Amino acid sequence: MRVGPTNTPVEGARRAEAAALPRRLGSSRFVLACFAPMWLASCGDDVDAGPECAVPSDCPLGGDCVDGSCVQLDAATLDVEGRFPADLPAGFTLIDLGEVEVLSGETPDLSFEASGEVDSFFLVGVGRAGSFVIPLSVRAPDGSEYVLPEAPSRDARQDDYFAGFAGPATSPNRAVGRPRAAAALVPNTPALAMMPGTWTFRLGQFRMTGGVDALGLDDVNLPLDRTMRVGVVLRTQAPPDEGAVDLVLSFHASSGLDASSAAVDPVIQNALGLVDEAFADVGVRVGTVEYRDFGGELPEPLDLQGPSCLGGDVPRVFDQIEPSGGALQLVFIDRFRCEVREGVDIGQNLAAISNGVPGLPFAYRDGVVIATTLKDDYPDDWSLVLAHELGHFLGLNHTVEGNLGVYDNIADTDEENPVDYLMYPNVSESRSTRVTRDQGWVVRRHPAVRPR
Repeated sequence: MRVGPTNTPVEGARRAEAAALPRRLGSSRFVLACFAPMWLASCGDDVDAGPECAVPSDCPLGGDCVDGSCVQLDAATLDVEGRFPADLPAGFTLIDLGEVEVLSGETPDLSFEASGEVDSFFLVGVGRAGSFVIPLSVRAPDGSEYVLPEAPSRDARQDDYFAGFAGPATSPNRAVGRPRAAAALVPNTPALAMMPGTWTFRLGQFRMTGGVDALGLDDVNLPLDRTMRVGVVLRTQAPPDEGAVDLVLSFHASSGLDASSAAVDPVIQNALGLVDEAFADVGVRVGTVEYRDFGGELPEPLDLQGPSCLGGDVPRVFDQIEPSGGALQLVFIDRFRCEVREGVDIGQNLAAISNGVPGLPFAYRDGVVIATTLKDDYPDDWSLVLAHELGHFLGLNHTVEGNLGVYDNIADTDEENPVDYLMYPNVSESRSTRVTRDQGWVVRRHPAVRPR
């Protein structure tokens, strides 16, 4: 969610050159939540310590930033605990494809068989620390391209906005990337059919370097050719008509709250009520709510790594989280930092961020990170942002992306009036909590929604 311009201006000549570049990283974040009246938005084994760093992109390719120093990671080690699907209940099946080689940033074409009883499925890829993982291609048994690696026509503004991956983000089955691990629900709209037969897909693994390429353009993605753990989660039971989302709320000391105070905090309780209200019309309610203290060590503020505001220290939050028993994890901190250009930090005005669209299935090292710094000054807007970000985690995209003319892939959201929905990206223009029937179709297919 954003207020104001959707992406940083780029000179015309630079845009023309950028249009020829694959996988260019842009300067805008597509799953941030923001609200008026301000610019707001909704491992492996260590080997050798290197130079000082603030975020992973400060380190050489294949390294991570740990306690202020660059650490090169052992190429033979891939830590997937808490991110790769585990402990699936009846009605779900995991196809574990193991560690897959990545060449030039992409896996080979991978395939699996889906029977006629499969309702939908999740693709999951878990990469290295410091990596950016994205579903690049999905082809249905009849040859239909559900996810496209490249957009049909290059658009520099879309490349900029979607972090260099406009193809997947504007495909019939929209897919977006995320730090360290990514998932895609297929199909993620009732307009696309789930077919029995052989499905084929490909995933990508890159580093967002903040570097400079041969044309002098900064902010490019570089291939990260390390193995990736890949799996497919098949849903073989119908999604619930009436479901519930259990929540675990964890409070870092910087948030100004703890488990005891949050349980009686009026703004927190109002936010939970608004989440319940927003999704009730599509059969989903807030289930159990557990309050915890988050004892991990986090940088203050939490750096999202500009200019993209993708990743940074967010994976470190979930590295330290405790198992949730299947509940959706919400972690509360003080505030974010994201310097989109020198001297311009929009992080102080970011309210919340979902770690993915959708969140990883059957994984506890994932969820939504929420900043409390604006909670008491703008309680109603802050609560709406929280509901909006939960919508992202459960698989919903924005009804419209900035001024790009890119709309969601949901038939019953009105492209003439995208403002009339919870997933509109600008709360200064809309305070709607509306979730449509077809959006509910998507939400109920996320495993975080259990039958009730």
